[in-house]
Amino acid sequence: MTSRILPVGLLLGGRTPIWMRRTPPRLDRCFGHRPFSSSSSSQPFEIKWWHPVLGGLVITTAGGMKWFHDHLGGTEGLYRSVAFYSVAIPKYALYRYHYYMGSPDEVWKKLDQETSQVALETMLQLEGFYYKAGQMCASNLGDAFPEVWRDTMSVLQDQVPPQPFDVIESTIRQELDFEKTFQLFDKEPIGSASIGQVHRAVLWDGTKVVVKVCYPNAERLLRGDVRTLRAFASLAQPVHVPALKEMEKQFATEFDYREEAKNMARIRQNLMESGLAGGPGTKCQVPKPYMEHTTK
Repeated sequence: MTSRILPVGLLLGGRTPIWMRRTPPRLDRCFGHRPFSSSSSSQPFEIKWWHPVLGGLVITTAGGMKWFHDHLGGTEGLYRSVAFYSVAIPKYALYRYHYYMGSPDEVWKKLDQETSQVALETMLQLEGFYYKAGQMCASNLGDAFPEVWRDTMSVLQDQVPPQPFDVIESTIRQELDFEKTFQLFDKEPIGSASIGQVHRAVLWDGTKVVVKVCYPNAERLLRGDVRTLRAFASLAQPVHVPALKEMEKQFATEFDYREEAKNMARIRQNLMESGLAGGPGTKCQVPKPYMEHTTK
């Protein structure tokens, strides 16, 4: 088989290499009719007008796919955005309609009841940051939500559905040697939130611990969710955009459990030195982080 990496002289049929010739080579020999082998039966390769167009399309597509992955969270992020907008846009249009029509309070109350329930079902389906948004509503952040919405979203304050244990176990095994780390591990979580959940466990030295596990792809999906909500809020409720920007910055720190463990150890040490934690009769107890078992 003839190699495709050949001296230029061989590519020109055994003639003198072009860097040794006094006269410049014909451009059609260098570009327009450059065979890949010395066989006379080989078809010549010609650059067509559409080759640069095709190259541009490939580069543009690659760049678009990277943006799509980074900003929306890939295919799953696109699905989440479509699921959100399919609910948010029609409901927003309905609210604007009743606003311009000056509908009575009875109509608004019924609309709030129906829409808040649909929103809750959507949040339970999408999970992630939409849980956070529901919790913001339940706590009436900024005093911007009607009572009906606050009551509907209140279930998200302490009733976030947990992920299946096989998801949690798989996540731990990617970071630690599961069998060598834990003597016992309770499959039932004692708490769950928007980005992770907590389980009881026992280390091999007999120490009882609780293990906080972050959901896979939680950070990437959350960032896409925030951008989706921020884009919608910029059109529908601009007053919420600064809060969403600040939340996005704050959430960026929640995904580094090593930094969280360092902060916990620092607070624990300070409270113990002040006599507020760590001993009998103290006012509070702060968990001790085990850095050797903590990962990002």
